[in-house]
Amino acid sequence: MARPKLDKKVTRISVSLDDQDYQALREIAESNDVSAAWLVRRAVADFLNADPTGPRISPAKAASR
Repeated sequence: MARPKLDKKVTRISVSLDDQDYQALREIAESNDVSAAWLVRRAVADFLNADPTGPRISPAKAASR
């Protein structure tokens, strides 16, 4: 599914996921007829918009997942 062209600059990044997370992401994407990349962009946007002052995450909490 092609993404609409936007008038803003975009930057490409790479993200590594474990096999379980990647498979779950693909299944969600397929069931919603969107790409995995679209889901990741949406998740990042939602995460960044959740708190106007910016999300605060402790590396110790993130690693304990």
